[in-house]
Amino acid sequence: MKSLFINLLFLFCYSLNAQTWTALPDFPGSGRDDAAGFIIGNNFYVGTGLDGGFNAQRDFYKLDLSNETWSTGTSLNAGLERQYACGFSDSNYGYIFGGIGPGATYLQDLIRFDPTNNSWQQMTSMPSQGRRGAFCFVIGNDVFIVGGNNPSQASSREVWKYNITNDSWQQMNDFPFTGLWRAGACAANGVGYVLGGIDSSGTYSDQLYSYNTVNDQWTVMPPLPFNGRAYTQLVEIGGYPLFLVDTKMEIYLRMICLSTIPFLLLTFLLIQCLHLVGAGLWLECGIILYTLPPD
Repeated sequence: MKSLFINLLFLFCYSLNAQTWTALPDFPGSGRDDAAGFIIGNNFYVGTGLDGGFNAQRDFYKLDLSNETWSTGTSLNAGLERQYACGFSDSNYGYIFGGIGPGATYLQDLIRFDPTNNSWQQMTSMPSQGRRGAFCFVIGNDVFIVGGNNPSQASSREVWKYNITNDSWQQMNDFPFTGLWRAGACAANGVGYVLGGIDSSGTYSDQLYSYNTVNDQWTVMPPLPFNGRAYTQLVEIGGYPLFLVDTKMEIYLRMICLSTIPFLLLTFLLIQCLHLVGAGLWLECGIILYTLPPD
């Protein structure tokens, strides 16, 4: 039995290590720092951010994921240039929230993109101060916008819920830990996750948190097995929430199991840590399974 699980772990990690990166056509606009984007259907929309001359931009471009071709998108209206915005989408619309605009103005506005007529529409702004570098995740018809850096340069602890259906905001309990901005965030299986970020002292966090939307409660989870990070991307793939990819090409997978398994097997899996090195890519396959008690 033990050899079977060792083989399964090896095959699982090998299959991850066997994946390769494929170069896609370059972004057709000027080079960007701190752009924002979202996906609607088979299209990825990306825009805003600072160009090489440190000028905030408002243009957008669309990448058709089915044929991997770029086309020019619909720009935001003049005066809405920004960087450090937060982008998200539902099945019908894309959204851009906040950021920092011309004149170092901290923004709390929310703008919706309609792909059926390629137009932008101002929605109800967040009823709080502007912020840059907030992070967000979508669960059902609700978007949770967390943290960000406010005009006093402090990392915020605020958590806001935006309801897409009725265009309304509700302030939730504050993030019960240090304020953060530029963290990675995603949702998987109805749970929100936040990883890394920068606090008000400039410290890079290595901590992972989960958020239960039912009771408005945050939980501390095991931290990263390496140094703290910011400007990361946290995504959901196939129901597994935590793929971390950063500029050092390090990938860490935390696998979450929602069924109870025998304690001995859990203990065995917890101590497995395989390091596979190949093609300049370091892959740490730290497999940690969380189990729920039986119903």
